[in-house]
Amino acid sequence: DVTYAPTDDVPDVGTLVIESNDPDTPEALIPLTGEKMPAPDIELVPTQLLFGNVDIGTTVTMTAEIWSLGDAPLELGQLSIGGSPEFTMDTDPSMAVLNPGEWVEVQVSYTPVDITPDTGQIEIPSNDPDEDPVYLMLAGQHNPIPDIDVDPLMVDFGYVEVGVTDTFQVTVSNVGTGDLTVQTPVLTGSMDFSISVPNFPATIAPVAAPPFNLETILV
Repeated sequence: DVTYAPTDDVPDVGTLVIESNDPDTPEALIPLTGEKMPAPDIELVPTQLLFGNVDIGTTVTMTAEIWSLGDAPLELGQLSIGGSPEFTMDTDPSMAVLNPGEWVEVQVSYTPVDITPDTGQIEIPSNDPDEDPVYLMLAGQHNPIPDIDVDPLMVDFGYVEVGVTDTFQVTVSNVGTGDLTVQTPVLTGSMDFSISVPNFPATIAPVAAPPFNLETILV
C-alpha cells in the first residue's frame, strides 16, 4: 500500500522504487504525485462590532466583512442573529457563494432603548471544514445621561420669630446614569435668606447626593 497525507498547500512528488532480479527491469520506477484537495477558508473581519456608547433612541450602523481565503468556493449557510433585540442585521448574505478572494458585507444596526448594556451575536455557518460556524459578536450600551433631582422642590419656613435662624436642608442628587455637574447655587429675592454650600460646585456621580443648608434670618 502507498499512502498520501498532505500537510500543506505545496504539491508533492515522489518515486516508488521496486528492485528485483528481473534482467530486463532490475529497477521499476513508479512516479508519485499528489496535492491537497482544494478547500474553502472563511475569514471574518472584524470578529466583533463594539458600538460603544449610543444615545437612547439613536441608531448606529457598523459593518463586518466575510472573506473567502481558501482555494475553493466558500458557501455560506443561513445567518442568524441572537441576543438583545436592539441589534438588527440590515444586510444578510445568507446562502452566498464566494470564490477565492471574494467577500461580502454584514451590516448591523444598534438602537438602545434603555439603560441596560446589550450584547448579541450573529452565527455564520459555511462549508469551511474547520471553522463552522463562526460568530460575529455584538456589544453596545446607552450613552450615560445625568438627571438632576432636587428634594424638596419647595421650602416653606412658615412663621419664624425675628432674630431667630431656622435651617432647612436641600439635597441635590443624580438619578441618571452619567456624572452630573452642578454649579454653586445662588439666591434671588429677599436678603433674609442665606445658603451654606461648602460642597459646590460639584460633580455628582449617579445616586450621590451632597446636601446644602438653606437658612432664613428674620431681622
